[in-house]
Amino acid sequence: MSSKSGSNPGVATLPLQKNKKARNLSWIMRRPGPCERAGCTKIVPGGRVSRATKHRYCSLECRKRGHDNRLVKCGFCGKNVFIAPWKLKEVNFCSQEHHRAYRREMLLAPTGSYRRVIEEYLIASKDWYAKGTLKTVQAAVTGFLAYAFQEEGMTSFEQIGPQVVSRFIRREVERGIKNRNYIGYLNIFFGWLRGEERMVRVNPIVAHYHTQKINPRAPRPYSDSDIESISKVLEASGNIALMLAFFIGLECGPRVGEVGNIRLADVDQANESIHIRLPTKNGCERDVHYHDGVKKYLALWLKTRSPKFAKDNLLHGERLGVFDTSSLDAKFKSVLKSHPGPASVFSFHRLRHTWATRLVNNGMELPALQELGGWKSLSSLQQYVKVLDSTIQRQYEASYRKLQDQDQLQVEETL
Repeated sequence: MSSKSGSNPGVATLPLQKNKKARNLSWIMRRPGPCERAGCTKIVPGGRVSRATKHRYCSLECRKRGHDNRLVKCGFCGKNVFIAPWKLKEVNFCSQEHHRAYRREMLLAPTGSYRRVIEEYLIASKDWYAKGTLKTVQAAVTGFLAYAFQEEGMTSFEQIGPQVVSRFIRREVERGIKNRNYIGYLNIFFGWLRGEERMVRVNPIVAHYHTQKINPRAPRPYSDSDIESISKVLEASGNIALMLAFFIGLECGPRVGEVGNIRLADVDQANESIHIRLPTKNGCERDVHYHDGVKKYLALWLKTRSPKFAKDNLLHGERLGVFDTSSLDAKFKSVLKSHPGPASVFSFHRLRHTWATRLVNNGMELPALQELGGWKSLSSLQQYVKVLDSTIQRQYEASYRKLQDQDQLQVEETL
């Protein structure tokens, strides 16, 4: 081993490899020296370290408290915590649990005397809604009751009438919030209060007055060329989990949260079907069949799925995390957003539109599709189905031929 002079005195380098990759991953021999954390007087033993090692620490605790990290207080419990500069926010936390508890406290604290009832309602309704929807319900109920308590000065549910709801809607519109989906959640909340005999007066939500008439959105299926373009980008990324999730959405039509909730036991490879378990949007379970795309990437994924993943979910992230609605959507966007065309604005939910449109245009009856896709009503299903021009032309010609045959038959009978 030879010693070479350089910018880092006291360091003996190992012979460099000719290969550039091997040179970047080479090791160096470092002499003993003091720990770099301020206030620590310990000596770090010499030894063989990676060439990429920039700092010298005597322990993991000193590494956490290194000169790059900042000492801050947890916004929930006040405990000291060291955080890297690029992770610093206005309010920092020592754990994810304390972050969630802080956000919950920020929502519930302004509701005053209504808080206890809200907490009971959130416990009672946790089985009624999907996990992501429950957060929206909590925001809707706490937002309205915080308004009633702080701005209207009301402390009892008996004081809340239709006029209070109308004033709340006007305030939300002035804030720039035009969507009134919170009215539906408030209607269910006040219905629960009456059912539990916590409120005597009628429900303050007036149908067709407080609700908002919204024109249904047109179906948004992907074309065959769009599907081919997006699948090529995903395949080039090498992420088999995303490819499997993509084809499950395309061939089975589940919502993105339902895909993340699929367990290994839900996949029946013999019958080529997947069981969609609770929670679902309409509260019903169902079985859907898959085809060649899912079959191909399911086999590849089961070979590469990490044995260290402790949960029984079918899919997991690169860091062995469980996919939920937001994380799976974010993963798709991170892979696709830098590519042109439909990939840059990819929406997983449009795969459900594509699945429903393909089935209807190839002859499936709407009631059967409603059961298969888990829609509450035919009117909600129709927002997903686009009748293609080719289907209209094909069925028109078939119907017109039947009409001509019928007219000809009547003429022959008359003669």
